[in-house]
Amino acid sequence: MNFNILKSTALFSLSFCSALFCQNFPVNEVLINGENYTHMNIVFLSEGFTKSEMGLFNQKVESTVRQIFKTQPYREYKNYFNVYSIEVASKESGSDHPGTAIDEPQGVSTFTRDTYFNSTFDGGRIHRLLLIKNYGAVHSVLQDNLPEWDIVFIIVNHSWLGGAGGAFAIFSLHSRSFDTAIHEVGHSFAHLADEYEGIAGGRTGHEAANATTETRRDFIKWNKWIHGSTPLPTPEIEDRYGNVIGLFEGAVYNPTGWYRPKYLCKMRQSLKPFCEVCIEQTILSIYNLLPTFESFEPFNQELTFSANANIDFVIHPMKPTPNTIQTDWYLNNELIAADTDSFHLRTAGYNDGKHSIKAVVTDKTHLVKNDPYTFLSGEVVWEIKIDSTRLANNDASELIKGFEFHQNFPNPVHNITTITFRLPISSTVRLQIYNAKGQIVQTLRNGQMLPGLHEISWRTNRVSQGVYFIRLLAGPFSKVKKCLVLDR
Repeated sequence: MNFNILKSTALFSLSFCSALFCQNFPVNEVLINGENYTHMNIVFLSEGFTKSEMGLFNQKVESTVRQIFKTQPYREYKNYFNVYSIEVASKESGSDHPGTAIDEPQGVSTFTRDTYFNSTFDGGRIHRLLLIKNYGAVHSVLQDNLPEWDIVFIIVNHSWLGGAGGAFAIFSLHSRSFDTAIHEVGHSFAHLADEYEGIAGGRTGHEAANATTETRRDFIKWNKWIHGSTPLPTPEIEDRYGNVIGLFEGAVYNPTGWYRPKYLCKMRQSLKPFCEVCIEQTILSIYNLLPTFESFEPFNQELTFSANANIDFVIHPMKPTPNTIQTDWYLNNELIAADTDSFHLRTAGYNDGKHSIKAVVTDKTHLVKNDPYTFLSGEVVWEIKIDSTRLANNDASELIKGFEFHQNFPNPVHNITTITFRLPISSTVRLQIYNAKGQIVQTLRNGQMLPGLHEISWRTNRVSQGVYFIRLLAGPFSKVKKCLVLDR
């Protein structure tokens, strides 16, 4: 899978968004660990907050983020995430309460509020089920402001305890709401099932990573976590089996016939930690969307070198804390270097012809025992050709393949234009604008950038009409594009 291309396609949608139709709101960077296309992007949306209440919203975002990354396994994989908040202002504060729940509290009034996403308590006639009615508005705000989103939390401006999972994790301002939020993201991100029973109205159970009707030991999906001495089904005796993985009856709203992995887990009681099985599923969900590495060098995977070349092959892995990533290197399918992020190849001594270099990157975390689709392992293969007739000074040209610098669009420019380029490797980038006299009029980027496709906007309100040159310097790569700026 070409992950950089896959993730970067979302970047185009923002630049083609017409100002006439876009819903632009303030976007805040809460935690940034890297480029959006190489990381999981958590987005918080405000619901039922007026413009004057955004300080309260951002405070709640910050406190929730702290709690999320104290929670296993988000704690260990914090480096894999970026976090943003989007300030979506509502006309009125709060949420709706129609009073239609069958478990309606006594003496509580009904009310409606004019809010952006039209949130409401009493969803499905359950008082604490806090839902969003206008999902179309949620998708539009995300598409117009941060289309690279992966996980979405919606914070509702109300003090009652409430929340819901589904496509997005929804929660309120109640003091226990961060536990609710993390429970709900177990649904919306890791696709975990509720493990409690007796919900109002009752529901039909369903198979999930943490719920099953299977009672045969060898066929239980979390069997690798169950000790051989643990009885199945497992008695609900907390002081004896409260800390083991087993097969506890009662899950997905059914007291009998459905089973969960642990006596107590956050998916049963939101104040508890995730159990081992739910932690494992969360990590698998991360690696289902992200590779085990951010980038690699050289970017070009088909290379020809002289008989006396020296080449560095490098992997830039995603690294949890503590680091459990191991990279092993193979030359012609034979292990040649273990547990290192780089490999130096000297072609001297190897025969002319084709050879292969393979890097295998694996997360060796003890938090995962079941990885049937090998999400925790990824590889890069370079096919190289050694040619003794090749001049050594041609080797460098092979290594800069993969750099791209496209003509800005639109050109001519009336107000704003987009400059697009691709980096095959991490590079120190200088993107500068020169006038016709060769003078630098603006520096758009000056610093290290990760591999992948990049889009940089240039607003021309600071320059006069005329011809300008856009120069890209990126490592060994240099190129210039000409553009014309017209009066606005």
